[in-house]
Amino acid sequence: MDKKGRNGEYSPPAEQNTDDPDTECGMGSCKPNKLKCCATMGCFTAVYGLSGLVTSSLQIYINSQITTIERQFGFSSSVSGLILSSNDIGYLLTTLFMSYIARKTHIPRVLALSTMFFGFSGLICSIPHFMDMDSFRLSHREGNITTMIASPLQGGSLCLNDTFSGMNDTLLHCGTTENINKNATIRTVAILLLSVGMCLQGFGKSPRYPFLATYVDDNVEQTQTPLYLGIISSVGIFGPALGFTLGGVFSKMYVTLEETNMSLRDPRWIGAWWLGFLFFGSIGVIAGIPLLCFPRKMRSRPKHLDNLKTKKAVKSNNKCEELKGLLKSTFRLLSSPIYMCCSLSTCVVLFSISGMLAFLPKYLESHFHIPTWKANILLGTVNVFGAASGALAGGLLTSKLKLTPMTCLKLVTGITFFSSFIIATGFFITCPKPEINQGLSRTYITTKEYNTTQCDIDLCGCDNERYFPVCGSDNQNYFSPCHAGCTTNDNMLFTNCSCIEDEKSTAQPGLCVGECPLIWPYVAFNFVGAFVSTMIILPNFVISVRSIKESDKPLGIGMSAFLATLLGWFPGPVVYGKIIDTTCLIWSDTCTGKGACSMYDIDDLRVKYHTLFIGARSVATLFYVVALIIALKKKQPFFVDRKDDPAEMETMIVKKNDILKTKGTKV
Repeated sequence: MDKKGRNGEYSPPAEQNTDDPDTECGMGSCKPNKLKCCATMGCFTAVYGLSGLVTSSLQIYINSQITTIERQFGFSSSVSGLILSSNDIGYLLTTLFMSYIARKTHIPRVLALSTMFFGFSGLICSIPHFMDMDSFRLSHREGNITTMIASPLQGGSLCLNDTFSGMNDTLLHCGTTENINKNATIRTVAILLLSVGMCLQGFGKSPRYPFLATYVDDNVEQTQTPLYLGIISSVGIFGPALGFTLGGVFSKMYVTLEETNMSLRDPRWIGAWWLGFLFFGSIGVIAGIPLLCFPRKMRSRPKHLDNLKTKKAVKSNNKCEELKGLLKSTFRLLSSPIYMCCSLSTCVVLFSISGMLAFLPKYLESHFHIPTWKANILLGTVNVFGAASGALAGGLLTSKLKLTPMTCLKLVTGITFFSSFIIATGFFITCPKPEINQGLSRTYITTKEYNTTQCDIDLCGCDNERYFPVCGSDNQNYFSPCHAGCTTNDNMLFTNCSCIEDEKSTAQPGLCVGECPLIWPYVAFNFVGAFVSTMIILPNFVISVRSIKESDKPLGIGMSAFLATLLGWFPGPVVYGKIIDTTCLIWSDTCTGKGACSMYDIDDLRVKYHTLFIGARSVATLFYVVALIIALKKKQPFFVDRKDDPAEMETMIVKKNDILKTKGTKV
């Protein structure tokens, strides 16, 4: 019988593993004895934790740069959402197959290759920048905005309409027809490369969760599984913190890494978004190498699982039988009400999280009037830290208290319900809309119809579609330098502004709206919400794997992840992107058509953004309630290993004693 060793791992007799190459660390014929000490779950957890940190950083990094990438290439939020969801397309194409073959492969090596795959995908995502480098340098040298985002400073927005009379407006802004076509090609290729890079991340992501969960659960006691997975998950969740933080740092660098006189609040400012993809991509390739050396199985793999693997290996020779086995396992999973309710609830939760997280930096920038770099730093140091702490707390709570599946189900139901109220506070945290001057009249931008005043009609004949906000020396915002009556651009200081009634009569790019102080209560509530929400990760895992048979566990884990991606991660950014686009007041123009949104109706954005989130959480809570009712009505709702449940073990001993007493024997 296997004995329990240190760290709660199984420790079979030494002779059982002496000649077993599957339990030795190394690659090929190179398996030094010195590496034997590394064949422990503790060592694997440490090494894989680093791999998970890098890959999760890379996976979330693009979220921190959405606004920047939209600005450079003229994407709408709908296009950004599709790019983000490309990650899940690659995942969906491979995840079920990967889950089914989990116990038939060398899991650590597959995890190593998936990490390297992540690294290569990051390198691919950085390529669009280098295609557009020449355009940036040319426009930067001429003092103009890059042709990819068509600055409204060109073509008469500085009260210089007479100078440009008779010239083709499109050619004036974008250069020759050849350049317009080139820019259109660059935009299309940028969308394609970013989508391919995200799709490759999905391929690399597909084996990670089912393989990791199977590898850990097969090699330690079932009561220890939540602990190890909790540690790995919490380390991995710190990846987004790192991704957002470095995203904030890179956002403070100009995209070409050259000196510029533009401020961070300048509407034309574009951060060095591509640096993060190069950085995390390179480290991802390197971080996968150590995982190649871990054994196929630990010395601690339970014997009954090896027997199960052997039986499956015999059956695998018959492809028809293997297909039948897959279909039977799938049917058993789909007909398990508790498993399906919990899986669907997870889908709805992840739908809300993926959409909200994808555009949370944009929401903070638009609603609270803060620059991109600050939004990323706040998310990385506060919000994501709360999520990581919650995942770790949930794992420790489940493991240390040895929570039963039924207790876990009650816990996740209550937590999901409670977290909905915390996030709902966003409805009531609102900031004032920016006050915009159009000539001599001041108005709030709430519609796309603007009233032009006598001041800018006489002087400029300003274009009300070309939004380029400036802050006047009178501390008021103007729709553009033209609407402020400015006639001169002196090194990004607009002067001789006749509509600005003070002695200086100057203006600078960007709004002079100060940071909304309510951002701190909003971030605090989001921290608590993230902490509470992620506490359900490990309890929910326990419910899922204990509500299905042991033989269906690898496929069950994979199917749960498949459904979570198909119904949660994939549609979330797409739906949120389309909803956010409906709140846009002013769209920028590019040489290839409509570009990114320049200004949002922040009240409309706040309501729609949070309504979608709260609605999804309410549906998720309903699914958990249904699962709890079913579990309470069933006599034995979970497949629990009796040695994992002290109460079950005691009941079993009592029943056995009652039987044996009739025979004059006692255990």
